[in-house]
Amino acid sequence: MLALAEVARRLLRAKRARSLVELFRDERILILHSGGDSRRLPMYAVEGKIFAPIPRSTGGGACAGVLDLLIDDLASLAPRAGGEVLVGAGDAVIGLARDPVRFEGAGVIGVAQKATAERASRHGVFVRGRGDEVAAFLQKPDRAALRDAGALGRDGRALVDLGLFSFDPASIAALLAGAGVRLRAGRVAFVRGGLADRASRAELPSIDLYREIAMALPRRASRAQYLATCAGGARKDLLARPLGALFDSMRRTDFRVEVADVGDFLHIGSMREMLDALCGPTAEIARFGVEPGSLPLPALAVVKGGSATEPVVLDARVARARVARGRAIIDASAIGDARLGGDNIVCGVLADRLVLPEGVALFRLAIERAPRRAVRGKVSTRSVHVACGIDDDFKTRLDAGGTFLGRSFDAFLRSARLDARDVVAGDGTLWDARLWVVDEADGSKSADPHRALEWMWRGGRAPEAWRGARRLSLGEIVARGDGMPRTLARAMSAADLAESHPAIALACAARDGSLAALHRGMLRRSVASRRAIVANEAALPVRMIASPSARAHALATMSCVASSLGRSWERHARDFRAQAFASVGEAVLSRIELPERPSRAAILEDQAVWTSTPVRVDLAGGWTDTPPICNAVGGSVVNVAVTLRGQLPIQVVAKLDEVARGEEPAIRITSTDLGETRVVRTTADLAHRSDPTRWSSLAENALVLTGAAPADPKASLSKWLRAVGGGISLTMCSCPRSSAWRCRRRSRARSRSVRSCTSRASAGWRRTSSRTWCGTT
Repeated sequence: MLALAEVARRLLRAKRARSLVELFRDERILILHSGGDSRRLPMYAVEGKIFAPIPRSTGGGACAGVLDLLIDDLASLAPRAGGEVLVGAGDAVIGLARDPVRFEGAGVIGVAQKATAERASRHGVFVRGRGDEVAAFLQKPDRAALRDAGALGRDGRALVDLGLFSFDPASIAALLAGAGVRLRAGRVAFVRGGLADRASRAELPSIDLYREIAMALPRRASRAQYLATCAGGARKDLLARPLGALFDSMRRTDFRVEVADVGDFLHIGSMREMLDALCGPTAEIARFGVEPGSLPLPALAVVKGGSATEPVVLDARVARARVARGRAIIDASAIGDARLGGDNIVCGVLADRLVLPEGVALFRLAIERAPRRAVRGKVSTRSVHVACGIDDDFKTRLDAGGTFLGRSFDAFLRSARLDARDVVAGDGTLWDARLWVVDEADGSKSADPHRALEWMWRGGRAPEAWRGARRLSLGEIVARGDGMPRTLARAMSAADLAESHPAIALACAARDGSLAALHRGMLRRSVASRRAIVANEAALPVRMIASPSARAHALATMSCVASSLGRSWERHARDFRAQAFASVGEAVLSRIELPERPSRAAILEDQAVWTSTPVRVDLAGGWTDTPPICNAVGGSVVNVAVTLRGQLPIQVVAKLDEVARGEEPAIRITSTDLGETRVVRTTADLAHRSDPTRWSSLAENALVLTGAAPADPKASLSKWLRAVGGGISLTMCSCPRSSAWRCRRRSRARSRSVRSCTSRASAGWRRTSSRTWCGTT
């Protein structure tokens, strides 16, 4: 209600309107609610679980959040004619892009999916009347209630609410009017004692969209029944009058439901659900178009146990990670050596060494320093480290089954030799248990932050220092929480990382399309800074970039930086350059399925295949159709095919070579215009075929692509060729030598030979049309 009232105020600044209907007409507004304290995903309680990270780039070098995925999903819906306010839950991605629904007609339209009665008992349920009209709306009904209300279809399934509602301008006006919101003299005003007025003054308990509002909409609902359900018991004196006004105002509003066939939605509402969503080969995030894995870089060294998966590292720098079993997520942290038992979530931790047993989550939250204690010129926040079990529920009362670190709270109190009265406060949940000591070191890096808390999961006695310290509950920490430090860590630009962590900077820039600016920035740095960049990356990190295309760009940049340092660094430049070309080849091959077994030759030993093609001349767009350009953005080339003196100048003759007794078959590639022959006797001789400056690379790759030569470097070339039918001889002829000399003069390559110039020219040719003959030699 209050959000809608604020939207109305902002709309009035840009347009004139005489009524609320007119004010919201032709507007498209999205409201995502993510209420509550995030008690089942406490490490994101300060910023809200709607900002929990996912392994997808924002375009600014940091991980996206659930919010970004939600907006993309809802953007797939067509706009509603006349305008709408779309209200959705902020902790669940439905996946509407797979089956978009259309909102048409008047009134309020909810979105549902068919589900079992067991699942329906945990959600809101639409009871359909005539057509798509909603006859009733149930909240968490059991099977008997579903059956009595006629909510079960012939297949035994019910229409479960997906948390998404579309309001047209008239229904928004009716909703606001029922809440006591008026438009007076061009301003938004609250009626004294109305729902919005009392909510703005925090005089009411929580009002739920899926209860108090949704249950007021069906035509079959009666006023008495509605108030008994939503304003009964202890809430009667507070809610009877304002909810009665809301019910009366919504009586003329149509309420309909659209059914979407979307399967299970993505819900990251608890720590266990986060592990399920982001980790392992069956990660749920993959069904929503997000590739599971680390971003922007994985841990540099990983040691996994027998049943462990690769730890998911998000916006973090981890030098070494060891996971004994299960899964792990490390987010927004900087850790030297992480030793995890499995099923762990680590968030915001800065440590040289971190050791956690299985099933334990550890996170650091920043809290604002009291103004009177703030020190000028110093950090105005302090940190608190919090530990919990991966399945702990900060909602359940501790005396009614609530757990801490995977066991009963009473067991924890006995082992720690504590009295519940010294710890438990507030509503008696883990949320209000005063367990956490503020770190007075202003959040600086700790050598081992787990040391101060490990007595908790080891079942030891509470230390005297802990007993005497001033402790806070998680509820108090969140109330004073400062989400800015973690937000700034995520938003750190690639340029800021360039010298200290070049691999992360280059991975972000290559992925987000900002590599050109970072490339120029690196080359403008001081000599000392450029040396540090090359030294930091010379051993391993850039090579850890998962995407071969991004890795190729990053390695090419590193080659340029090394070259700018002079001849003493040329070895590094050559190494980076060679690996960049190898990454380009990997990017190409990742889209091609290479033959796994030899292809038998279609000719005999006394036959040959002769192919001739014209020369291609690029008029525009040259090289845009070659990797890595075409891999990233595609390519468009305008060209013509020409002959030289009426002849097709590019010619290749292929035949099988007879293998003498005692000899092994080989591949013989001859260039008549270069006057050179290359003999390939082992697969190791094919290892450099990704180098575009190698004059025989085009022919070598063609042989691999057709199955005439093996792609696997461990395969035996002689056995492969025997299966093909013998050795292979390729004779190639391209442009006349004089054309190569003219090309050389134009290129002004002072130290290049005719051979290298011709190889560059032939590398630019593409077959446009061909004539092939097969005959007896």
